[in-house]
Amino acid sequence: MISAVAVRLFLDSVFAIREHHVVDPGMTVEWGTRALRDMRRLAARDRERINAKIERYAANPASLARQVVAVTGGPYRRLRVGDYRVIFDVERGDPVVLAVVRVRHRREAYD
Repeated sequence: MISAVAVRLFLDSVFAIREHHVVDPGMTVEWGTRALRDMRRLAARDRERINAKIERYAANPASLARQVVAVTGGPYRRLRVGDYRVIFDVERGDPVVLAVVRVRHRREAYD
């Protein structure tokens, strides 16, 4: 008999491959100095929402695969959190690192 966890992991991996977002679960999150500065300027409620979504993506990338888009003309990815965009990179290694580069309002994120 196959456990529910095994089925979930299998479905997550199939979904991730289909969406071209093959990312190992269990990432560690590293914040860049500019991203930390961006976060300090936000309201506490927005900071909490952004941090929760980043942690959720780091724990299970397939769960938010449809909200992550590759940034045009660069190596980064973008995660949508309400009116804000989290610009990040995934650095492969042991452990896999989600490096947050910037957190910008959507009107400023594409400059």
